[in-house]
Amino acid sequence: MKKRFALILIAALGFCSCEERFELNDVGGEPKMYVECYAGLSDTTLIRLYKAMPVNAKASYGEDYTLKRMNLKVGGASVVLKPITDTLFLSSGAIPPTKSLYWTPDPIPAGSKLDLEVETAETAPVSATTTVPVKPSFTMTAEMVGGPIMPYIQFIINFQNEVTPTDRFGIAIKQYMTTHRDDGSEDQSYEMSSAPTMLNGDIVLEQSLSVKGCPETFYFGMYSGEEMEGNSLNAIMMYDPRDYTWEENRYDDEGNELPPVTVTLSIKLQIQVLKFSDESYGYLNSLYNRESNWLAMLGFCPPSVAYTNIAGGYGVLGGISLAESEIIDILDLL
Repeated sequence: MKKRFALILIAALGFCSCEERFELNDVGGEPKMYVECYAGLSDTTLIRLYKAMPVNAKASYGEDYTLKRMNLKVGGASVVLKPITDTLFLSSGAIPPTKSLYWTPDPIPAGSKLDLEVETAETAPVSATTTVPVKPSFTMTAEMVGGPIMPYIQFIINFQNEVTPTDRFGIAIKQYMTTHRDDGSEDQSYEMSSAPTMLNGDIVLEQSLSVKGCPETFYFGMYSGEEMEGNSLNAIMMYDPRDYTWEENRYDDEGNELPPVTVTLSIKLQIQVLKFSDESYGYLNSLYNRESNWLAMLGFCPPSVAYTNIAGGYGVLGGISLAESEIIDILDLL
């Protein structure tokens, strides 16, 4: 069964973008809003809010602030926002400012229009709007391309819903590896990568990093509808899908050689197709090409440039919907 999640993303981060670029120093050194908002597999939302410091400020980490008003509308109707007091920030165990974390227990379905308004005692009111894309529906085939020296796979993603030239997509691939020995002495299964499918409270920021920059996925590519042929998208991956077999020498405790054992390595994949709103695509694309700015993205150092669609502050309100395949043996598709 395909799983999916809608991810809503609002971030005032330090990344350049071809859509818009500006310096925080150009605003007189005043602190601006830093906002992040995510929806996980259950379509609930986590919102994190604090001030982002300008480049030359003494503090290198965003300050907390006093919230006066925050309103998140889904389809024109306000949704309930509840505070969070025990969420960890990444795996470091640092507790973020408790009055800056909120979540909504109400579902936020894909296809919804989102409107955000935030006002604090220390910053000017900010607002933004976006639409969470309807999740993609797809089937998939694959073919081998290239010669015997450097073979690789071309995945053909066939969308069941209509694709327009302005649509924006991402393809992420998660790799599963299994080794077994013919004498049954040891079998191992493990994941080669961590696909961005778990966005719960404790690890929401850490896991969202693999969506934004995809450092933990085995492969990630971003595409527009202009690159497609009809409703099909070709995604290329350097990968040989065959099972790998080799002989492994063994020795007993006294160093005597034992008969070799045959080891087989099998690889399976899971394909994820993400559909981006225009705002999140511009943000993610700039982030994907600026991996060196992860620290700025996570608030550990002040951003020097930012992409924004938030009126009155810095940040991006965007939407992402995701669908994923079963774990598959590529040989079954060829």
